[in-house]
Amino acid sequence: MTPFTQQATKKEAHGPAQTSNDNADGPLNDYVSGTSSTSNRSDGLPEDGRSILLNSSNWDNLDKLAIWLFYEADLRVQGYHIMGSSFYKTLGKGDFNVPPAALDPFHPTDLESFVHHFHPRDLLSTRTSSTWQPGVDICFGIDRFQRQVVMKAVPNDTPELAVLRQFSCPPLRADKRNRVIPVLDFVATKHDFVIVVMPAWGMCWQLPPCGNMTTRVELAIKLAECLQLLHECGVAHGDIQPFNILINHVDSRNFSETSHNDFRQSHNIEYAYIDFGSAFLFPPGTSCVGCPTTIPPDNISSPEQQLAMESEAIPVDLLAADVYNFGKTLEGELCAAFEVHILCVHPLFMAYNVQAYGEAHIPDPKEYKCILREMTNEEPLQRPSAAAVLKFLLTIR
Repeated sequence: MTPFTQQATKKEAHGPAQTSNDNADGPLNDYVSGTSSTSNRSDGLPEDGRSILLNSSNWDNLDKLAIWLFYEADLRVQGYHIMGSSFYKTLGKGDFNVPPAALDPFHPTDLESFVHHFHPRDLLSTRTSSTWQPGVDICFGIDRFQRQVVMKAVPNDTPELAVLRQFSCPPLRADKRNRVIPVLDFVATKHDFVIVVMPAWGMCWQLPPCGNMTTRVELAIKLAECLQLLHECGVAHGDIQPFNILINHVDSRNFSETSHNDFRQSHNIEYAYIDFGSAFLFPPGTSCVGCPTTIPPDNISSPEQQLAMESEAIPVDLLAADVYNFGKTLEGELCAAFEVHILCVHPLFMAYNVQAYGEAHIPDPKEYKCILREMTNEEPLQRPSAAAVLKFLLTIR
């Protein structure tokens, strides 16, 4: 079993991140079934004290839709409809004018889709009908052009919000290396957080695995370019793992297409980093050393990250840890390609049998394996920098 067939969760000092899709105790089931209305449905908050209880310090005690029901009307004014609303469930039905995928997915126009779609029936079919919600701070929705978006409540004065703002500013957004997920909107609230609206991209960037070394190295180069840019700007991601990388393609694939070639060669495919909730931000040129409070899963996290979680206040080289996490993530995709049979079943994507990607169908990737070994060296000081990784990948392109 490869790392990608397992649910990846963030390891935290105060316990695992909540990824449950059980909404039985919250308002989501009634809301989605239409038994509640804007005027009388419960958002899990008492009438008095709503303003205080919605603050981020109390998120662990909120129903999953509390934030989104409270701000539903404000978001609708901005052109956004939350998952489960009547607009979300009906808009676009029978409208077969599905826009083409954005030529530049990091700068989509109003007349373009965010992602490549696989044979959409109509606009309604381009969004998930699932009621799954990963946590109280995240909600799916659609924008005024009926494209699926992800809305995330991000606390003020956090590195995550600072990073998203910094990499959304025109100079950095214009940098071709910038593959931080683009931000469509920063919606202010009266609480201690901002609602960040982002395009909904596909999660399954590694499925099926790359069919040849050309697309594999191109994938690695694109992600390495962004990691180099992040590090140049004094940003350590802190949680690079498969579930924090997206692809501008829906998670459904045509098996007949992908089994004989690599779909990545048929489209303008891009990748993006998400989830900077574990990020550290340093002045450029300073030492990026800190004590992590969350790390990637055990099969991705570095030895020093795991040690820091076991023993408090042990600082680590956060940039070197990023390189290790990146290397392990790429290593997992490569290992998956050599499996004779890969069967992934997940609510967000279809099952694949990629027997065609056996070892005999892949050129000898000795040089690629070499850089992955260096990136995942157990000694942080022995790992190459993100810039050195990129330089090496460009030589074997």
